Amino acid sequence: YTLAESRFYLETAIADGGTDTGDVFAQLTYGKQDGEGGIWQKCVTVDARTGELESLWSGGPWNETLPRTVDRTAAREKAEAFLTRYWGEDFARCADYDNSALYGGDVPAEDVTTTEWYFIYARQENGYFFPDDQFSVSISALDGSVSGFQRREIPGVTFESAEGLVSASDALDAWFGTFTVDLGYLAVPVELDLSRPEYQPLAALGWNWFSALELGWSLTPDYDVQGVDAKTGQVIRSEPGSWGGLAYDDLEGSWAQTQIETLARYQVGFDGGSFAPGKALVQKDMVALLLSMQGYRYDPEDLEGAQADDLYRSAYRMGILTPEARSDDKILTRGETVKLLLDSAGYGPIARFQGIYRCSYADEASIPAAYYGYAALAQGLGVIQGDGGAFAAGRTATRAEAAAMIYNLLSYR
Repeated sequence: YTLAESRFYLETAIADGGTDTGDVFAQLTYGKQDGEGGIWQKCVTVDARTGELESLWSGGPWNETLPRTVDRTAAREKAEAFLTRYWGEDFARCADYDNSALYGGDVPAEDVTTTEWYFIYARQENGYFFPDDQFSVSISALDGSVSGFQRREIPGVTFESAEGLVSASDALDAWFGTFTVDLGYLAVPVELDLSRPEYQPLAALGWNWFSALELGWSLTPDYDVQGVDAKTGQVIRSEPGSWGGLAYDDLEGSWAQTQIETLARYQVGFDGGSFAPGKALVQKDMVALLLSMQGYRYDPEDLEGAQADDLYRSAYRMGILTPEARSDDKILTRGETVKLLLDSAGYGPIARFQGIYRCSYADEASIPAAYYGYAALAQGLGVIQGDGGAFAAGRTATRAEAAAMIYNLLSYR
């Protein structure tokens, strides 16, 4: 191989807004040509201060005729010798975490169809795996070289003793106790009975099964549950703000506190630490909320200039609204809020049909024609049940109402 490219870069912490961590890495790319004009590469990343290997990957043209000369046993010996040489003390705490440990199956080298053997070794403490601390190594089945490497670790972790644990069955009972069990109609695949004439049209279309409705129990997990404490048997839940989640300091007493906090656990909401649930909703607030469902995070109090332009560019790409409809600080009505929400969810084309909808809001007769389809869909989808029984299309919406609408739409089953 010949060195083809090298560069240094500072690592940034995405969770901290892209700030530098102070770690400096060198990335070296090597290449070679085989006799048939194919180019093979190896890319090596090392700590630029210590020289310690961080990662390695290899790539080359696919050629199923190249001989596979290294079997699984020899590849494992290569992988373990490599890890022992460079990470002996750390590797000694690890064990084979993936018994399949291979692409291609447990077969002789000459019958392997892949070009790599893949092994994972994870840390073990008290006889139990801690997979967040692991080594992964790939060995070439062509020549036995190390073709891939990655180290993943969480430094400074301490482990309790493994004494006095609750039983697995008790832990399972605690975990299942967090599920919601609902009785309803389920779509169940049923094989076509070709002896019945009513199924002949389906058979003519090439179908061999169809979905029948059967009354059944369905289990919905509580997605906040992370596991069960093995010593106490208590359910472990994620807290608002954990794993980079959102948290607010001004929800006490708000009628939408539960909905806003639930959305926050799934990263849906505002950056900045405050929500201002009673504040009148403006267009850029609603756009920021809708984009947060796709992983974007904005502080509505800091949406000016370039930040606002970035917000709206993302909204245009996702089809939430058009450039002509942009009006950053326009105060939205409930009708406009519902329209923006359902348009972003893909319901706009059908909501705009005229004369096919009915709804039962108290003010049904006075709902503007432009919003009537949206109102009917919002009621059917459970997005809003009405303000005192009314749709109230012209009343100013609040941030709390916008969050509740999003929560209801995402919760609809």
